[in-house]
Amino acid sequence: MSIITLILGLGVLALIVAVFFRQRVLAVKVEDGAASAEELSRLTEISTAIAEGAMAFLKREYRVLGLFMALFAVVIFAAVDHGMHTAAAFVIGAATSVAADTSACVSPRREMSARHLLHVSPFKSRLRLHLKQAL
Repeated sequence: MSIITLILGLGVLALIVAVFFRQRVLAVKVEDGAASAEELSRLTEISTAIAEGAMAFLKREYRVLGLFMALFAVVIFAAVDHGMHTAAAFVIGAATSVAADTSACVSPRREMSARHLLHVSPFKSRLRLHLKQAL
């Protein structure tokens, strides 16, 4: 088995794990955590703001990361024995990491962030307290 095949296989595995965890988060219903329709509305509003902020951050981060990946791949290519293979492995690894992050963060339902915070986070009781105070 070549190193490239191994790298690609591990990248695919990372994507599968990301999809698995995404599905677990999406399976939790926001409605179960909200005490009233007003709280549910507020949760939806908060989750939309979180999702928009997260995606804006990721867009900027990936722009910088793309530049870093390209520059560092050139350095690897020039400085390392078998630089072509090493640079390709670096770029493929970084790209699969970005793909796994993106697949975990992008949701057809914008409530994912609030769902995650409300039901999966160890800080859910503190979040509920803040939400009740805000409402």
